[in-house]
Amino acid sequence: LFTGWQTEMLILHDTTSSYSCKYCDIYDQRNGFMRFCDDGQFGYKDYTGEDKIPAQFIWAGDFCENRAVVETEMGFGVINKRGEYVIPPFLDSLYYDAYGSLFYYYEREQLCAYDYNGAPLLPDDPRLDHLK
Repeated sequence: LFTGWQTEMLILHDTTSSYSCKYCDIYDQRNGFMRFCDDGQFGYKDYTGEDKIPAQFIWAGDFCENRAVVETEMGFGVINKRGEYVIPPFLDSLYYDAYGSLFYYYEREQLCAYDYNGAPLLPDDPRLDHLK
């Protein structure tokens, strides 16, 4: 005789679902776009569910300030809401700092960064100070 949680587990176990969706996951909406994963590839939809940037990335971050960090086979880069590269995908890692609107990474233990428009910052740029 099953009681308590055992009954609930038995009920859940015996219940089958007919839910089917081609997407393996859909994430929160940011900047009007939500990222989704379809067959292991990430892309973006708008709030109506319409594909805006097709699933083509190995990984994709949320949009923040109309930019998103994405990963391709060539590396990490940054796209805008039209799916155009602001920073081409060639980096081994890439992070976004919303405080300074900077994309940063480390190269041979050296902090390097790009601004919001994809322009590289010089090592002595004062905008890097809060990242150090």
